[in-house]
Amino acid sequence: MVKEKVPVTCIAFFLTFDKQCKQKIESLQTARQPKIPVRVSKQAYYDYI
Repeated sequence: MVKEKVPVTCIAFFLTFDKQCKQKIESLQTARQPKIPVRVSKQAYYDYI
């Protein structure tokens, strides 16, 4: 969504809602070094606020 606006070096981590989404993001990063960490947190989403 912000590919052309935010340098990758400014991304500390990706935050996802579940492990399935985490695995998808990790698979998309196979060639990227170093990889950007991916975290899972259901509490970071609106349904849990």
